[in-house]
Amino acid sequence: KAGRCQLLRVADLAAMSGTKRFVEQRVMKRREQEAKDMSLRRQMTEHNILVGHGSSAIRVEAKRRARSEACERRELFMDYSYVTAEQDKARRTQIAAFEEHIAEELSRRKAKDLRADMEKRRICDGSEELRALK
Repeated sequence: KAGRCQLLRVADLAAMSGTKRFVEQRVMKRREQEAKDMSLRRQMTEHNILVGHGSSAIRVEAKRRARSEACERRELFMDYSYVTAEQDKARRTQIAAFEEHIAEELSRRKAKDLRADMEKRRICDGSEELRALK
């Protein structure tokens, strides 16, 4: 019986060491798989960040272009407003000059007509024949 127990213990030890080896191999494989998974996760994270940088650069460029176009439109509007204001100012000045010229001409004509009427009246008042006709 004693020899038999020793054989069982050696067999048990051999079996246990085989089980131990199996468990250790399983643990090693799991660790290797976890390392690969972690590496893939890191790579995917880096890839997503790089993709984000690319799309971010596109958005930034689009915003920059939009800002530049808006600035250009403001400048064009300011130029248009300035030119329109200057044209309006010149037009008002010209209209004022025309009105002044017309007013002077009307005043001259009225004065001329008044002088002509006064001359007629003076002639009529000075002539006895015309007074007699009245």
